[in-house]
Amino acid sequence: MKKFLSVIMIFAMLLSFAGCGGGYSEEDAASLVKWNLESIYLGEHDPTFISSTRSTEEELDASYEEGIFAEVDFFIYYVDIEYPTEEIRNELAEVYKEIYSKSKFEVKGAERVDEITFKIETEVYPIDIMELLLMNYEDYMTDLYAEYADVDIENMTMAEYQEYDEKWAACLIEALRAQIPEMGYNAPETVTVEVKYLEDEEVWQMTDESFSEFDARVIEYP
Repeated sequence: MKKFLSVIMIFAMLLSFAGCGGGYSEEDAASLVKWNLESIYLGEHDPTFISSTRSTEEELDASYEEGIFAEVDFFIYYVDIEYPTEEIRNELAEVYKEIYSKSKFEVKGAERVDEITFKIETEVYPIDIMELLLMNYEDYMTDLYAEYADVDIENMTMAEYQEYDEKWAACLIEALRAQIPEMGYNAPETVTVEVKYLEDEEVWQMTDESFSEFDARVIEYP
């Protein structure tokens, strides 16, 4: 399943290097990709990245939080939590920060295609936690299933259904958190990330399409 919701929101977080087209090197392009990925997934902001993108650490922290909550909202959609409360979203955000802290990727090298384009080879190791969740989540549903065994869920009142939905969410969060110590990585995949010079804005930036391809592989969603 493609992560349409999270990727659309993260596009706005892709930060650019200011500078003219001709003075940009392969090393600059590789650094732009590496520092963007570290900022988005790990919440780590290289000092040179901060100054080169004319950002502040506070702004980058805010962007990191936005990315985490974008992923939270995708997970809510993915597992069909219909009435997420702020408490649920905040709890999931803390879980996702822990998951993303284990993100594993490498920037292997950069190649200049033309005066305004670079291609950067990256290697990403997809986190397998969602596969583990799908295999094991029912182990955490025993009490919920027993409580609602004789309940006609289709004919619940709205208040009753929202209560049920909150309990469903709580079980899933518990199950997701329990997979963290066991999670690992699937086989590494090579993704080519494109960096282009945007002449109107006079900045270099990763393209949305290639970033989307990379983002879809950081966590494997079966």
